Amino acid sequence: MKYIIDTSVFEYAQAVDVTDAIDLNNHVTLIISMSEAINPGLATQHIVNQMYDFVQQVDVKGAKTIGINVKQGTKKIAQFTVYTDKFAPNDNEPMSDAVIAASEIEFMTDEVKIFGKTIASW
Repeated sequence: MKYIIDTSVFEYAQAVDVTDAIDLNNHVTLIISMSEAINPGLATQHIVNQMYDFVQQVDVKGAKTIGINVKQGTKKIAQFTVYTDKFAPNDNEPMSDAVIAASEIEFMTDEVKIFGKTIASW
């Protein structure tokens, strides 16, 4: 029986498309569509925070990497990969810090970069 990866942690997302390739190459890809009414930086911050819980769920335990693409409409606003072996949950720091520390940021629009710098997150 094939299980379904739970994406309910992404409460602000309009849609989440999941490609589960854990059996094939220990990887999960998420394409997360956010409302265009939300500031792109805040939309990305929501996803980074919610990745904290997503990474810890049993459904993705076999994944070594989780690729995240954040979109608004047809525009990609951020792309990063979380390396699950580098992820260390810590209740004494912001959730986004633990996620970013375990991630490689591959792409962010200038607006998202500035937002992250302003709130000292990425």
